[in-house]
Amino acid sequence: MTSRPTAPAPADHTTRLGTEPVGRLLWRACTQTTAAVGVYGVYALTNAWFVGHGVGDTAMAAVNLAAPLLLLLGAVSTTVGAGGASLISRAWARGTGGPPPAPPATPSPCSGPAPPPPPCSA
Repeated sequence: MTSRPTAPAPADHTTRLGTEPVGRLLWRACTQTTAAVGVYGVYALTNAWFVGHGVGDTAMAAVNLAAPLLLLLGAVSTTVGAGGASLISRAWARGTGGPPPAPPATPSPCSGPAPPPPPCSA
């Protein structure tokens, strides 16, 4: 009974991006985005079921007309959110994003120890 050597687990997400295969990373990102769009679909089905049983045929027709628009808006917002997160993270990595750095501290004449007196001349 021999055991296969396993690679050590990556320490953080940055290491994972540099060591794992691109296909696995892409699969992980795609499954999360697909799940988000699937939630929009489940919401539309649940909404249609409650409206169909509780309100009537005319309301169900309205839900059927609005559902594709709702799914489209959800897909677009997920796409913009994922793309915006990518742009922001790349800008932060370059050092151009985020809040500006704090200015260096300059001592004010009223703070800190008093300066030594000037030398006396005789």
